[in-house]
Amino acid sequence: MAAFMMRFIQPVLTVFLLSITCIAPAGANEPRIGLVLGGGGAAGVAHVGVIRELERLGIRPDVVSGTSMGAIIGGLYAAGYTPDDLERVALEIDWGSILNDSSDRRLEHPLRRDSRLEPLSVQADLPIGIGDGGVQLDAGLVDGVKLTSILAQLTTQVNQINDFDRLPIPFRAVATDLTTGKPVVLDRGPLVDALRASMSIPALFPPVNIDGRLLVDGGVSNNLPIDVARAMGADIVIVSSIPPAEKKTEELGSFGASLGQTLSIFIHARTRDLIATLEPQDILLVPDVGAVGMLDFAEAPETIIKGADTVAAQEDRLRAVADGRVALRPRTEVGDIRNAPIRYDRIAVEYDGVLDPEIIRRRLNLPDSGTTTGRQIEEAVARVYGLDLFDNVVYRQERSGGEDTLVIQASQRNDGLARPRFGVALNDTFGGDGGFILALGGSFTELNSLGARIDTDFAFGQTDVARLRFEQPLDLDQEFHIRATGSYFNTSGTIFEDLDDPLSEIDVEQTSITAELFWTPGDWGRIGVGAGFVHQTVDIPTGTFAGTDTGRIVEDQIPLSLSLDYDTLDDPDLPRSGIQVGVNYSYDLADEESPSGIIIDALGAYSRGQNTFSAFFAAEGELDPQGFDPRFIGGFQNLSGLSDGELLGNVTALAGLRYYRRFGFEHPFGKEAFAGGSVEFGGAFADWDDIGGDGSFLAGSLFAGVQTPFGPLILGFGAAEQGQYSGTVDLGFRF
Repeated sequence: MAAFMMRFIQPVLTVFLLSITCIAPAGANEPRIGLVLGGGGAAGVAHVGVIRELERLGIRPDVVSGTSMGAIIGGLYAAGYTPDDLERVALEIDWGSILNDSSDRRLEHPLRRDSRLEPLSVQADLPIGIGDGGVQLDAGLVDGVKLTSILAQLTTQVNQINDFDRLPIPFRAVATDLTTGKPVVLDRGPLVDALRASMSIPALFPPVNIDGRLLVDGGVSNNLPIDVARAMGADIVIVSSIPPAEKKTEELGSFGASLGQTLSIFIHARTRDLIATLEPQDILLVPDVGAVGMLDFAEAPETIIKGADTVAAQEDRLRAVADGRVALRPRTEVGDIRNAPIRYDRIAVEYDGVLDPEIIRRRLNLPDSGTTTGRQIEEAVARVYGLDLFDNVVYRQERSGGEDTLVIQASQRNDGLARPRFGVALNDTFGGDGGFILALGGSFTELNSLGARIDTDFAFGQTDVARLRFEQPLDLDQEFHIRATGSYFNTSGTIFEDLDDPLSEIDVEQTSITAELFWTPGDWGRIGVGAGFVHQTVDIPTGTFAGTDTGRIVEDQIPLSLSLDYDTLDDPDLPRSGIQVGVNYSYDLADEESPSGIIIDALGAYSRGQNTFSAFFAAEGELDPQGFDPRFIGGFQNLSGLSDGELLGNVTALAGLRYYRRFGFEHPFGKEAFAGGSVEFGGAFADWDDIGGDGSFLAGSLFAGVQTPFGPLILGFGAAEQGQYSGTVDLGFRF
């Protein structure tokens, strides 16, 4: 019986196997093609042109491996991006913004943003921290928040795929273990994490922690992962290798250029050894992009063309590889993924710091569930980062039990470090009169679950300032804050009948204690009420003034204040858009004659292309001045040509216009520079009625500067209508 069954089954099985063979794909026995994309920073955008031309010839690889920028281009390609999609990503995304982690100022919390209303505050952050472990340098110049956010948006369509073999094209990214220096092949997990780790350029971005390993740029250990493609089963390897940058001596003056060239030399010494492993059937493509620097993303259009030209130069060999292969199936364009809908059922916050995670959740300003877009999530992440508490804020999507979760992961600042700041200002009137100020500051943040903090500022030189400020949020929404401040202020000046007739030297010393309650109903600004005690001493060492025979005026003030700050400026120093209006009204309980005072500060900015125009106005003083209550004016763009605070009176007023233009200029801190000028009109007066009278005069300035990691470095020259001139150098201060 068994023999009979075998005689019956055997021919049936044979026919079945033959039928399977007949319907098997035509390319089932074709050699597997691997595409290897090397690192190279902005020059790696040439890979887009390579991919476009390969697809034109009918070649779509069976596997892809990549390092650094090659991992980003290759990962997106493997995830389903068409050549048109890749080109749109390369051209439309502001890759240069990844080097600046400052969030959109208009999304920062109103009490955390740098403000023009606090001109004595120190603004330039040092890349170090102080904590239990002592002084520590930052792991990278930038945290990589924007880079991670961009990559998270670009990989949204495959965020549920954790096995890279399940991508439309199997993919591997290569990073480097910072501890051992050995390459790490990333084949699973969130694609965004793999791409971010592979492009973690040492010294520029901090390492990425994946499964307990600190990973940096794969170019350090394996910039051309040919062996990885072979391990994935590639029989023929097509390699796109970015050559080392060809830089002249004069082009290596900036930190970015020097860093890029150093890495390029180191990486490509190893790359030559990797290229030597290619076999006769393999094809090496080397785009002519040696003139493209690591950060020259502005040259992306030409870089893509050069990648395509490289394929054309070897078209005959590539056509031989393409002959007989199955025709490529059309791919659906990914489209504008940053505006594509993202659905989630709940939001989860991951944070191991002291701060209550619910604060992060509410700061997102997203509904508990629903549909959003990558761009809206990017804005939400920027709002959280704008609390000025975290090293990094990223997001990802997870699916479990049929539920989609939007996960927000925030990283606490290392060891709860205090963040030091500094500022330098130098002013010279070219007549022996000038001033120098050196300032230091620091912040101690996240002192409790609501985010209490202590801020300090110290300045020495022409003006001495010491300030200690404690701030305590009162609610999880971070809408209400109390702030207690103790400060000391001392400066000197000259009393003038007019600018050519000095009457007396003057020294003002002020000690104050204040308490304020702030309400921040939106990102547009804040409303505050406060009370305080001020002890002020005015010394007039030469001559007498204001009816005093002793040369000294001593008074105590008990001010009550009401303030409003409406602020939509995109930058407090060199704004390109937005307006800021600050008004502070105070009532002095200790002054029976002139209790009411006011401070007004306003600025509006408008840009067209690289040109920016702004108008500004400021005034302060008692509403009905009686006696002598000195206010200071003078300095760069505060009546340019005069030294800082050279004029004083009961009332000061200033109005002006400013223009500047941004342009590219290679300098030690980067490539962004600016130049412009201002026209100002104002002065110091005994009373409000005197504004616009004889005490008013014209002034103006010319200035130029560069953007640095610490803020704008400014060199300015000022002149006033009565022949006063001054020069200034400023870094880390408001102007």
